[in-house]
Amino acid sequence: SMTSLKKFLTLLPARQITAKTISGKIFTIELTKKHTEDHPSLQPFRQALKEIDRSIADLLEKRKEMISKIGEIKCEQAIPIIQPTYFEQKLKTLRISDDYTRSVFEEIHRCSIKEQIKNAVKILKLIP
Repeated sequence: SMTSLKKFLTLLPARQITAKTISGKIFTIELTKKHTEDHPSLQPFRQALKEIDRSIADLLEKRKEMISKIGEIKCEQAIPIIQPTYFEQKLKTLRISDDYTRSVFEEIHRCSIKEQIKNAVKILKLIP
């Protein structure tokens, strides 16, 4: 029922959720107070993710620099900031098919548009 679901959801912040499989078909959710953030079996994966995340952060910083330069050129040459066909072509070229990766690229694209608009406003303020 909806009431029991709401009651269940109120417990979530204070507890860890783990999923269990019975006979490979039935899933149950078990609430436990034990936090597993430091579980030894997770450490190699967390370390690998930490390194990957650092690389992603570095690449995003470099990408932001390129976006700023592109935004300046677009502003100077009166090129529209939003170019939806270009973005869709880029996704096809990168052969992105899974939803996870596509949603990440869509968010990067949204942030890039915001950054270009922000930079365009700064440039336009400088023009007398």
